[in-house]
Amino acid sequence: MKKIFFSLFFLLSLNLTFSDSNKARLSQTFSGHSNSVYSVAISSDGNTIATGSSDKTIKLWNASSGRELATLYGHDNSVICVAFNVDGSILASGSEDKTVKIWNVNSQSIIRTLSEHSAKVSRVAFSPDGQWLASGDENGEIYLWNTYSWSREKVLRGHQYQIWALQFSPDSKYLMSLSSRWEAGDDDNSLRVWDVQSGTQKWKVVNSNKERCATYSPNGKVIASGGEGGTIHFWDTDNGEVISSISSATSSAIRAIGFLNSNSIFQVLPISLNTCAFFTSGILLIASSIKVISNSLTR
Repeated sequence: MKKIFFSLFFLLSLNLTFSDSNKARLSQTFSGHSNSVYSVAISSDGNTIATGSSDKTIKLWNASSGRELATLYGHDNSVICVAFNVDGSILASGSEDKTVKIWNVNSQSIIRTLSEHSAKVSRVAFSPDGQWLASGDENGEIYLWNTYSWSREKVLRGHQYQIWALQFSPDSKYLMSLSSRWEAGDDDNSLRVWDVQSGTQKWKVVNSNKERCATYSPNGKVIASGGEGGTIHFWDTDNGEVISSISSATSSAIRAIGFLNSNSIFQVLPISLNTCAFFTSGILLIASSIKVISNSLTR
């Protein structure tokens, strides 16, 4: 069977490790999936990497050696998104088969299949406190699951299109979601922040930039988002107001962004896919083409 070589950002078979000096070196190349890789997640201790593919499988890898640890079978269609819980013992995966599967990483077995979504599951995210799993789908619906019972506790409605970004705030009190389509005339290119306990929307902004990626700063005070046109916006998480905007060196779409630390952000130039993963310490970043564009964000 044909082997697909990929980086953890799926381009040029590169896994770029960033040191404090922001100099990249080739660290590891992984191979094993028989088709496109759509998603990547790294456990919080940095030891295990999970990848989801259109070959309907999830693979677990040793981050240091690149050795394949296991292949997880269970989805009936492409695996679009994967995420570890806070201690790396549980993995969630979302698929075009409209299900979310919960995996025990140690036993490599399915704990639960969550089948309530009516469309492709495009994003999954665990809360830092371990109490919640969020899943978003192609129709813009977001579900909040209790991780103790795996029961669906809340449905967050408002988005109309696919969820492209889904992340809890560092204190787990809020959930950030981003939805957009690139077709002309769409009216839901929106970034929203939700109160997790009440399930209500805290604020919403609609942006003509057609955003495709967003992330919380490590201190939770800022959300950075990027999209078509190459502009990155910084949003105040209290009220959704724009703090500042930065134009990249190119006009190309930004597909993924993330903070290196509390006051620095990187952008990723366009590629065919749009997932990026990095250690919570900000020391190791995995991407294909990264440029640090700001070192002066002080909030």
